[in-house]
Amino acid sequence: MKRIFIPLLAAGLLSCLFSCNNTENKTSAEQAKEQVAVPADTVINTIVLEEIAIGDATVKDALKMSQDGHFSILGKEVGVLSTNGQLKDNKGKVLAKMSGNQFEDANGKVLTIIKEDGTIVNGSGKDLSWGENGLLKNSEVEMYLTPANTKAKRAASILLFTYFSFSGGQGELTNKFK
Repeated sequence: MKRIFIPLLAAGLLSCLFSCNNTENKTSAEQAKEQVAVPADTVINTIVLEEIAIGDATVKDALKMSQDGHFSILGKEVGVLSTNGQLKDNKGKVLAKMSGNQFEDANGKVLTIIKEDGTIVNGSGKDLSWGENGLLKNSEVEMYLTPANTKAKRAASILLFTYFSFSGGQGELTNKFK
């Protein structure tokens, strides 16, 4: 509630300030025509968030993400992924972030490349990607994404890469997110 209320309050105050200062009011059609200047080195990410689950043949929902980006491991909520690509623990500490196609740790060190379609470029020449049936292709571990036709494949790859990075592929990730 707090996350939604503060931006709404700020937007309302700005709107009031502009209207009180005799600033020219424009229609939404006029505003859409305006271009917003963005510095050339600024990268804007938009990560699609949908309810998804990642698992294997035994545990179908080992990793889960809700529509608002909150994710859990084996039923325990451990963090949140935002639409701007920031991955935070439950205390709000940034653990990693997307910058263009680069997935970086909190200090800006590039961890891997994750393309918009969810493909993980791992440097081996065999990139990991999600098949039409949700199967993770080119992986030694049989992992499935549900639903297979989700638009949140990049988010799924971020969570999966993070899980394997922190756990070494088999350890407990939950300790890193406390």
